[in-house]
Formats: sequence, structure tokens, C-alpha cells
Amino acid sequence: MTKFEVVFMSYPAIGHLVPLVEFAHHLINHDPRFSVTILIITMPERPILNTYSPIHDAPPSSLHKYRFIHLPAVDPPSPDQFESSLWLLDALLIEKHRPHVKQAITNLMETELDSDRRLVGIITDMFCTSMIDVANELDIPCYVFFPSTATFLGFMLHLPILDTQLTTELAKLDTDLVIPSFANPVSPSCCLL
Repeated sequence: MTKFEVVFMSYPAIGHLVPLVEFAHHLINHDPRFSVTILIITMPERPILNTYSPIHDAPPSSLHKYRFIHLPAVDPPSPDQFESSLWLLDALLIEKHRPHVKQAITNLMETELDSDRRLVGIITDMFCTSMIDVANELDIPCYVFFPSTATFLGFMLHLPILDTQLTTELAKLDTDLVIPSFANPVSPSCCLL
């Protein structure tokens, strides 16, 4: 029976890693042919990522289906590269991990996989989309994972309805918005970036 390996790439924040690992748990529980490799970006300033033990809830019989690879730390980008935005700092940091991600996946394909177990996809966090290029270089299908709270997901699903109901721009509204996933009405200014 052919077995399937999926590589998960998490953004280096606990709020992204935990949902990604939960998704991996569901995938493994859904079909016993799946096993997962989770790539974790090591960051000295975020020690919780380095000590997080995500498989404590996994049944002992499925522990062999998980592999965690902590990628080597990289030198941070120089301040002149991201002086205008801290988001740019994170994007540059993720980008600097591309060679390590490619090497980890290449090593996995060369040493762990065979004709009975094949790599069927890479699932990358929404903030790690530069890894799509790595997947393309290795000719592996890539999918984007969007971790979200129920409230935010409800808001995103309600946006098309708001778009059809509003007759003015969101920034010009003078009344609060009623969004089904929120307990209280929301000021339009909260929805603007």
C-alpha cells in the first residue's frame, strides 16, 4: 500500500504553528496512509517555538507518523533592508530560510521516501508563500494554509455580503457594522488597515 508524506511549513509564531499541527493531526487521523514532516523556523527570540511539543496529544500508535525538523537559524536581515516595516523583516527572514527548506525537503526525498512512500505535497503558511517557489523548483504541489480564529473567518465570510449591502465606502460609514460572528457591533474604523 502506497503511503503519502506531506511537508508542512509554519510561520514562526505559536498562533500559526499550533493550528498547522492540528491540521496535520486531522490529516493523519483521516487517512492512515499519511505521515507528516513539519518544518519549524528556529528563532532565538521566540523560544516557545523551539520548546513546543506538538505531539503530546497524539496517540502513541501514531507518533511514528510525525517528523519535526527545526531549520537552522539564519542571520537576520540588515536594518536598512526593512527600515520601513517590521512585516518586511519577517518576510525577509522567511525568504532567507528558503535554502534550508529546500535542503530539508531534498534530504527527506533522498533518505526517507521510496516507491512505497512518496511526497504528495507541501502545505505552507500564508506568510511563507515564498516557499511556493521551492515547491515549484522541486516539482511538488503546494497549498497555502490560512490559520484563522472563528471570529475572523466569520468576518471574512461576511465581507461579500457587506459588499452587496453597502452603498458607500467602508471608511465613510457612520454606523457600526453588525457581523454575525461578533458578539457586538463593530466600528467601521476597526475594519480598515
